Amino acid sequence: MLRRISANFATQIWTTALSFADRFILVGIMLRMWGAEVYADWATLFAAAGLMSMAELGLNIYFGNKWQQAFARGDERAFQRLISISLFIYMTLGGALLLAAIFHVVITDLHQTFGLHYLTADEATFVFSMFAGAVLLRITRGSVSQIYRGRGKFAEGTFIASLVPLATVIIASVVILGGGSPVMAAIIYVVVELVFGWGAMLFDLKRRFPALSFRPARPRAAELKEMSRIVTWFALLQGTPVAMLQAPVLILGALGIGGAALVSFLVARTLVNFSRMMVDFL
Repeated sequence: MLRRISANFATQIWTTALSFADRFILVGIMLRMWGAEVYADWATLFAAAGLMSMAELGLNIYFGNKWQQAFARGDERAFQRLISISLFIYMTLGGALLLAAIFHVVITDLHQTFGLHYLTADEATFVFSMFAGAVLLRITRGSVSQIYRGRGKFAEGTFIASLVPLATVIIASVVILGGGSPVMAAIIYVVVELVFGWGAMLFDLKRRFPALSFRPARPRAAELKEMSRIVTWFALLQGTPVAMLQAPVLILGALGIGGAALVSFLVARTLVNFSRMMVDFL
């Protein structure tokens, strides 16, 4: 028990360090190489794509809890059934979000909607599309990421998931310092999610739990009924912080506040949130 607690604590320190690197080091590099004006547009598009995370509805929490329950009871059949249901639901959700993102890109003037100032229309469309793709990949990865928690391997799962922000910070920093544009940096987010997100996690899950099968199956009516009854509360729990984080950026953009003013708000918010996160961590 003490060893597990120590491993979980060490893993949380590691993820906190990665969060610091992402919010301060990488952002600092972007501001230095691109300037406040371009970064403000980047941050606005990032926030717009980030709102898509609300559509996950807390399903990852639900399946993580159900997997823990099945594993504690030694019910491998139920555990496997939950994997199949999770994959089916997340594939359906991912497909719906993909269609919604494509529809949004096609019919929306991103410059006018989000109050962009410096990225061109083509650049804004491409960057938003890459961000949306990365968010979709991260959301659908929730279909299997909670298997670690279900098997009592929280620290291991957290470490595997941390490969995404680690690779993003390192690769994006190198590319941007080498003169990479926002378009090039946005591509990195999708590639990292594919290789270090889905690729690394599936490889590790198959190696660690070879008996598990990853084949989707349609849920039964009773399973959907139970899920809908519980997920409503998880959706509120998980969706509210996302809205509180991303909506203010979009509101400021819609009001025409960009450039240095928007960046000042983002930097101040980052400092406050990081201080609050450290308190919550302790």
